[in-house]
Amino acid sequence: METSHNPVRHLQYLRQSLSQDSKPIGCFLSAGCPLSVEMENGKWPLIPDVKNLSLYINEELSKNTSYQTLLSELTKSGKNHENVEDVLSFIRGLLEVAKGGTVRGLKEEVLISLDELVCEKVGNSSRFRGNCARK
Repeated sequence: METSHNPVRHLQYLRQSLSQDSKPIGCFLSAGCPLSVEMENGKWPLIPDVKNLSLYINEELSKNTSYQTLLSELTKSGKNHENVEDVLSFIRGLLEVAKGGTVRGLKEEVLISLDELVCEKVGNSSRFRGNCARK
């Protein structure tokens, strides 16, 4: 078992992923990015942090019963419902086992819809426009 980071291997994986047109690649630019860029009072940072983006998405989808069911199941699993990365990973993990059926009370079609909805909120929100994108 390898216990150290091998940057050459990770660069090869990245190069391979970028050279294949089979899967979309998405990146969150927040961890390590400066949040101290001064903005007008009441405006969000130029590059929002994951927590505030997550809180915004949770607020936007607060009336969506399927999303609330998802957050409940996410919390039961010990994951953080205030982290959009955890939310998306959880949705996509459930999708892997929900093929043609239902998992944790959510049908495959609902999970697909939730994944698209969360990504849409990340990419198209007026608060974050230009900072997040998804094809």
